[in-house]
Amino acid sequence: GVIAQSIGGGGGNGGFTVSGGLSGAGAGAGSVSVGLGGAGSGGGSAGKVTATANGTILTEGFASAGFVAQSIGGGGGSGGFTVSADLSFAGSGTGSVTVGLGGSGAGGGDGGAVVAKTTKKVETRGDSSIGVLAQSVGGGGGNGGFNIAPSIAGAGAGSGSISVGIGGTGAGGGHGDTVDLVVEDDVVTHGAHSAAVVAQSIGGGGGSGGFDVTIAGTGAGKGAGSIGVGLGGRSGSGGNANKVTSNVSGNLTTNGDGSTGLLVQSVGGGGGNGGLNLSAAIASSKAGTGGVSVGLGGSGGSGGHSGDVEATLTGDVVTKGKDSTGVVVQSLGGGGGNGALNISGTITGAASGSANLSVGIGGSGGNGGQAGSATSSIAGDVQTWADNSGGVLVQSVGGGGGNGGINISGAVSLTGEGSGAVGIGVGGFGGSGGKASTATSTITGDVETHGADSFGVLVQSVGGGGGNGAINISGALSYAGKGTGAAALGVGGFGSDGGEAADVTSKFAGTTTTSGSRSAGLVAQSLGGGGGNGAVNVSGAVSLAKEFSGAFSIGVGGFGGKGGKAGSVTHTIEGYVQTAGADSVGVLTQSVGGGGGNGGLNISGDIALFRETNTAVTLGVGGFGGSGADAGALIESKITGGVLTLGDRSSAVLTQSVGGGGGNGGLNVSGAIDISKEGGGAVAIGVGGFGGGGGKAGDVKSTILATEEHNSITTVGRESIA
Repeated sequence: GVIAQSIGGGGGNGGFTVSGGLSGAGAGAGSVSVGLGGAGSGGGSAGKVTATANGTILTEGFASAGFVAQSIGGGGGSGGFTVSADLSFAGSGTGSVTVGLGGSGAGGGDGGAVVAKTTKKVETRGDSSIGVLAQSVGGGGGNGGFNIAPSIAGAGAGSGSISVGIGGTGAGGGHGDTVDLVVEDDVVTHGAHSAAVVAQSIGGGGGSGGFDVTIAGTGAGKGAGSIGVGLGGRSGSGGNANKVTSNVSGNLTTNGDGSTGLLVQSVGGGGGNGGLNLSAAIASSKAGTGGVSVGLGGSGGSGGHSGDVEATLTGDVVTKGKDSTGVVVQSLGGGGGNGALNISGTITGAASGSANLSVGIGGSGGNGGQAGSATSSIAGDVQTWADNSGGVLVQSVGGGGGNGGINISGAVSLTGEGSGAVGIGVGGFGGSGGKASTATSTITGDVETHGADSFGVLVQSVGGGGGNGAINISGALSYAGKGTGAAALGVGGFGSDGGEAADVTSKFAGTTTTSGSRSAGLVAQSLGGGGGNGAVNVSGAVSLAKEFSGAFSIGVGGFGGKGGKAGSVTHTIEGYVQTAGADSVGVLTQSVGGGGGNGGLNISGDIALFRETNTAVTLGVGGFGGSGADAGALIESKITGGVLTLGDRSSAVLTQSVGGGGGNGGLNVSGAIDISKEGGGAVAIGVGGFGGGGGKAGDVKSTILATEEHNSITTVGRESIA
């Protein structure tokens, strides 16, 4: 057919690096190794595209679109990986230091503005052949490069090693620009996966962070220490999408499966996922050893915001295949990326004098992007003939928050006398759900669906769900012939708050009929996002000695996030609604506050074993549930006409305001075991998590006015309230 494109070039990838240091001496040796992966280059931006077709267009082959106007930003290049290693040995006095950083990815290029118009009929006959396509697409951000940084040192006396590593940072996606599409005649497609008309602005996805592996090891006859510090690469944010306007005057027909009639969207790019991290420190000597390991999983990138969407259709729409909704108008915020796993571990051993510390935090999830308003105006009839093919869908949906990353922290200390181990860990927190904006639909005409799972008209504002917190496991083990202690501190990741929904307005004048099961007639909803769930925490400390032993642990289950508030809903119907299938409500008008997330389970335990004088103390708190959110202030439905439902569990008219339920508090299990011949004590204190409060409901107003033609509200099936 006709193609008009502006495409930015992709950025190049950064080069990798491998660096190493090696030293040896009878006395006094040291080596340093530093590595940096090359950075990627940015994708090129695309220019503005203006395209007009004044003649008839016909294509017959596979993947042969009729009319395409696109502006596409180039993808950003990925960062290069790095491997840095260091090795040092001496008879006495040696040290090694390794530093590594994965290369950063580069940002995606922006898409340009698109202005497109067709004035005559467009027809495609092959599969994967869209009739009319207008798009502005931001390029995806490049991924960060991974890093591996080991450091090893050994000596007869006096040895130390340090390893520091960071995974490369992922880059942000490019932005989509405005799209303005005008179609003035009919569009027909015959093949599968061939929508009739598509107008989209799409933000590029953020690049993912690179993983990191950092290991420090040292050994000596006397005096050894190691430190390992690692950070998983941060991810890039999704690019924003912009406003999309579509004005269609003509009839739209699709005959194949997966072929929507009219699709108008603004879609924020998804945030990239964080890079995982593994940090380890190992040290051993005959006397005097210590180790420290610190790690942080990479955080997820925030989702991009979407723009306002306006669609005007004057004409009829018919889809004949499965999975082929008649009209879809959406503004969708990008989802936040997930935080990454972190594992931090330390092992030390000595004949006397050994201590270590392990600290770890799972990566946080990215926040969901905000959605713009969605507005649709239709003057004409809409028909769909197969399963999973709704009539008209109008939505503003905030992006969901990313989930936090799991954390595992462990510390082990072994010595003949004088030993201590501490493990501290926090599970990654979830990202907040994005806010939704208003959703408005006006239809003058009839809507008819024949398949199962095929609603008539669905208009929604939906806040993004909050991301879930991640599991944390913290443990410490200390053993000595005399004098030992172990402590474990842990917190499960917190769930984040759900996004708020906005007001919804739906006006319908005509007749709506659905034939299949689970196919509601007319639905208008404002739904606040649910709060993310808090995560499980497990903390345990074990201390073993012949005498003088102590174990201490504190654990807190993750707290649930708050639900998002819902908006008001106004639903006006003039005409007639009929549903024939089971589980198919006639008219549903709802405002539902988001439910609070549940608190996380906590398990904390200590074991202290020795012949005399030992203590075990455990403190545990179950996670608190998040509070439910309020529904909108006013939920109003007004029906002038009649409603008939024929199937079971199919109420005729349902108007509801529902406050969000509070999340449940988390279970807590705390235990302490002390075993000794004399002088022992054990204390365990536990508190179960508190539940969250419920949200308030708003006012409800429902009015039904009979007409001469339609003067009844009737249900025929079982469990179906009129």
